[in-house]
Amino acid sequence: MSLLLSVLLLSSSLSWAQTPGTPLAVELLEQGTDPRNAVTDYQFSPLWARSGCQVTSWTLNGTDPAGQFKSLAIRIKKARPVPETKGTPTVVILPPTGGGTILDDRLMKIFCESGIRTLLLEGWTGDLEQELDPSTHDRGSLRGVAAVRQTLSFFGIERAGIYGTSLGGIIASTAAGVDPRLDAMVTTVAGGNVLETLAGSDQEILVRLRNERMKKYNLATREEYREFLSRAITINASDWTRPEISARTWMVIATEDTTVPTPVQIELWQHWGKPKRTDIASGHLGTVVWTELTYAGEIAQFFLEKLRN
Repeated sequence: MSLLLSVLLLSSSLSWAQTPGTPLAVELLEQGTDPRNAVTDYQFSPLWARSGCQVTSWTLNGTDPAGQFKSLAIRIKKARPVPETKGTPTVVILPPTGGGTILDDRLMKIFCESGIRTLLLEGWTGDLEQELDPSTHDRGSLRGVAAVRQTLSFFGIERAGIYGTSLGGIIASTAAGVDPRLDAMVTTVAGGNVLETLAGSDQEILVRLRNERMKKYNLATREEYREFLSRAITINASDWTRPEISARTWMVIATEDTTVPTPVQIELWQHWGKPKRTDIASGHLGTVVWTELTYAGEIAQFFLEKLRN
């Protein structure tokens, strides 16, 4: 199965969050904001030779907000236009689980050639954690949000946009909801209700986790499974939004999605104040591919317009 079908499991003060989550979520999301040492591996790909961009790879040794690992190793590919000016905008890209794909590399190249400094977060420690313990989903959310915030802090970025695909979009949405440095956002097939996504998705990994959990914990129905999850999951993307940036937000929704169910995507769009929206009459993977192949240039122009105002 394509990595694009895989789902990411599911950070400064939270005074900007318009819809507060539970006290536990507030406490957890305030952790893990200070990056540690960074190791830089300078690379130059021949594919970028005529792009006018400089490409480098980085590993930031940050802090694991879940406290499970000694450090949070954040793997980043950075592309910057040359020459770079004081007003060059920054956009962070969050791909689906498994790291950046050829579509993400293409999107990064288009962004950079359009004059955008681009940071592609290819992965971080624990991003593939898949435990029967349902608290694994909160740990995933914490690490994803921390990876974004620690990256911004390390590079000294005070204003940026963020683009996320699939549940990478959920992390993007959550991060934008708690960090005011993220001032523009585009998501593709991102959902807001984590419980509904986990309980209803047909994504292979989530189906396996659901079946194994229901068997282990003697859960007979999907409703019992939702209740089981609700006792452990405190971080829900739709609880962390900043509708004041709705005018700088664009969401692409798949109208026939059963991986991140369409109603869950619409719910997140509503929580963000009903921003610009594009509906694609396709399923999950088809919408991801169509959006990044067809709308990449338009998305770049959207970020340029919103981040230069």
